[in-house]
Amino acid sequence: YMSELNHKLMQTQVNRLYHQLRVLVELQARVFPFRYFHCVGLLITINVVSWSYQAACNPSSMSTAVFAFMVVLCLGLRDVVASITDPFGSDSIDFPMSEW
Repeated sequence: YMSELNHKLMQTQVNRLYHQLRVLVELQARVFPFRYFHCVGLLITINVVSWSYQAACNPSSMSTAVFAFMVVLCLGLRDVVASITDPFGSDSIDFPMSEW
């Protein structure tokens, strides 16, 4: 026989464990794996740094425009990857699971 206080404490611990296990299951079920998300971020950073070095060394004014365009393109790619990682979240572009 358990007292009501012990029962509530145990129920709280069980709920906390359930929530943590649910988070783990959701992390494993992601469409775009977490390590690839960071690899894409690293590749974008390396590209932007190399492009900025090339744009700085190039005396042409067109290189600045091309550099700005490519940076915007890569940052857009990063946002797309971030959206793909959690397609069922609460962003405006995510699937409305509550309506289904």
